[in-house]
This record gives sequence, C-alpha cells and structure tokens, in this order.
Amino acid sequence: METSSVPATQINVALAFSDPDGSYARHAAVVLASIFKNTAHSVCVYVLHDASLSEWNRRKLEETAQVFSQELHFVDVSDFVENQKKSPPSELAGMSYRLFIPRILDLEKVIYLDCDIVVNLDIADLWCQPLDGKPIGAVQDILPNVWKKLGFVFWMRINCFYKAIGLSAEHYFNSGILLMDLEKIREIRDFCGQVATFYERYGNAAMCVDQDCLNYIFKNNWHVLDGRFNRLDTSGAISKEETSGYIWHYATSEKPWFVYSRKNIDLLYWHYLKYTAYCKDEDDFTEMMLEGLGNSRVVHKRARDCAVTLIQRIAHRLYLNSIRLCAEMLKVYMASFLRKK
Repeated sequence: METSSVPATQINVALAFSDPDGSYARHAAVVLASIFKNTAHSVCVYVLHDASLSEWNRRKLEETAQVFSQELHFVDVSDFVENQKKSPPSELAGMSYRLFIPRILDLEKVIYLDCDIVVNLDIADLWCQPLDGKPIGAVQDILPNVWKKLGFVFWMRINCFYKAIGLSAEHYFNSGILLMDLEKIREIRDFCGQVATFYERYGNAAMCVDQDCLNYIFKNNWHVLDGRFNRLDTSGAISKEETSGYIWHYATSEKPWFVYSRKNIDLLYWHYLKYTAYCKDEDDFTEMMLEGLGNSRVVHKRARDCAVTLIQRIAHRLYLNSIRLCAEMLKVYMASFLRKK
C-alpha cells in the first residue's frame, strides 16, 4: 500500500495528561506549537484531562491553537475514569488516559502523543502511514536495551515478567506515540475490560504499567513504524539541520526543561515554546528557562558527580577500615587464645 502525501481528511491528534502542580500543560502547548508550526493541513487536537487542569492553563492552550487557526477540544475524563470498575491507580492517572481513547473519542482514527516530545516534521507524514490491517502503529522501543545496562538481576526480573505475560523484549513498542485505528481497536472484544484485567493481575509487577498494558493487549498485532516517528535515542552530537524530519521523544533522558545536555535536540523544546501563548516576550522566555533549570535535580552536574565520587570514596574507606578492624579483632583473639594455651 502506497503512503499518501496528502491527508484525505482532517488530522486528529490526542494528548492525555494530569496536571496537579500546573506545570505540565505548558509542555503540552509545546507539542501543539511544534505540530501546528510544521503542518499545513487542518489539525484537530483533543486534550484528555482531569480536574487538575486549571482554567488559566486551559486558556493558554486555547490561545496557542488560535494563533495557528487550528481546532482544539477539551475532554474531561474524570467521570469516565471514576465509573470504571477497575481503574488504574491514581498515581498513574495522566499516563493511563490514553487507554480510554477508543471509548471516549468517537473517531475513526487518531494520533496519540505524549507531552515530552517535539514534532519536528509534518504530522501528516505519520497520519498517512499504512497500518496494513493492524489496529495500531508504533515504534520499537529501545528501553529494554537500556534496562540491560542496569545489571543482570534487574534485567532478569524484567525479562521474566515479559515471559510471564507472553511478551518479548525484542518485540516491544513504545506507547508515547501511536497511530490508532479506533474502529479496529473497538472490534477487540471488551478492550476496556482487558485494560482493567491487566491492572488487576499485573499492575504491581509491571515496570511501565500503561505501556506494558498496551503491549499485552496488542502483542503480535501492531504495525512497526519507522523510527523517525518516535526518535527515542537523543544521545550524541547532531547538527541543527539533522534534527528535522523526526518526532523527538525525551522518554529515555532528562527532560529539556530541567537540563540542557543535548545540543540542538534539547533546544527544540525552547524553540517551539516561543510559539506558545505561555511566551509573550523575551522576558517570559528567560524567566521560564531559568525557573526550569533552577529546579533541576541535575543542573549542577559537576557538583553531583563530586558528591557521587565522595560517597564512593567514603564507602571504600569504610570497607578498608572494616577489613582492618576484623584483622585487629583476629589479632586480639589469637593473642588471648595463645595466652590461655
């Protein structure tokens, strides 16, 4: 099947998040601006949210869409989630809302996007990708390879869990960006029931609960999309020109609003922030950048590295001292033993 270069219909996009501290809506606005700035086609965005979305943030998102003359709808999922017999745990609320898209949105097709991304391509390219009869399209995840580096025991624990639920780390997709054929998903028997069952049976054992849930439901029934539609590896040097043509996903790295560690890649977040309603002038931009970096856990990386080195040295000294202490105790014991002889 050939990929069409021009969408026959309006492009539907869905975002889903919870915003208890009022900061996450700004990141959603960056996603919106990056889509609208690179896409000439008509886009309709659905924001799935709960009561934590403030009226002020709602207006900022609306203003961002209005600047580009694009359509934006807010869908409060609070009542729907509360009425589920077996809902995901409350701490997973925002990330789990994507699981209810087939029931909540009366659409044939939609692109789901996380809010820790920037779309540095025409979203129509993703919209027009063929699914070859599969209900969803996604990109192979690199997270299992990251987990392998965390040690044999940790990796074995994850691998055993995957095997227990019939998954393979080598055939596992990232759910942060999905092309969803909602009509085909609705054909799956009791989709929401399967979601609830997964949370009940495996919720406490899963590492990435909502992502594991989707992989469990769609195992062997998803279409592999090109990696450019979910560029997870943001490490390494890359020129400004080379950042084009990708959807960059900061899932496996520090968020760009906390630390600037990847030249040009992290800069994309701040570039698109300028086109949102949150950034009216240079003063707004500077204040948001300094506030974000000032609250970072790793902004003083050198100081952190020094602290880690100091802890390691202390631990090593304690280890050596414990050996010396044991040796001294052994000497005392042997001396006492010999005196008794």
